[in-house]
Amino acid sequence: MPFKLIYHAETSAGLQRVIGRMGAHVKRDGLLLVEPYFSPEQFDDSRAGIRHIRRDELSASEFHVSRRSAPGAELCVHYVSQRPETSSTTN
Repeated sequence: MPFKLIYHAETSAGLQRVIGRMGAHVKRDGLLLVEPYFSPEQFDDSRAGIRHIRRDELSASEFHVSRRSAPGAELCVHYVSQRPETSSTTN
């Protein structure tokens, strides 16, 4: 399940291992997106937005909405990426 591994990595070495394992599952020329974890004090429960990135032949967009939900919080993110020869959507 996504978003469950990183906050269990309590050291830099642990974080490097987690990201390395995730990267091992990415297809050649693929893209691995890593988002930061927010503490309860940092979490913005009214956040909604869009971010775009374009590099060389890759174009990607992120659509996100955050809200508090008992007992924690929910950050719903959708990514859309496109290369000239293909396009894909991930949740």
